[in-house]
Amino acid sequence: MFTIPSVIGNHRVERVILDLGALINIIPLSIYKVLNLGPLKETKVIIQFVDRSNSYQKCVVEDVLIRINELIFPMEFYIIDMDDHLCQTQLIYC
Repeated sequence: MFTIPSVIGNHRVERVILDLGALINIIPLSIYKVLNLGPLKETKVIIQFVDRSNSYQKCVVEDVLIRINELIFPMEFYIIDMDDHLCQTQLIYC
């Protein structure tokens, strides 16, 4: 896992955590609202974290363009509603 600068939508983000072993992408609700990434789609996905806790997802945003250097990737992000004090580092997990 490492951090890199990237562009998400129209916003430059200096520190995006990139985990090449991750199977899904998550973003805190507070950061989603700031980035204004587009409409949400309903989902009923349950995410189980490493500590075996579950997060019941209600929404996903699809087809978000992420630019890393000269490469552009379409991604989907599951939106996690979490305490704002946990999001103050403004890291996005991909």
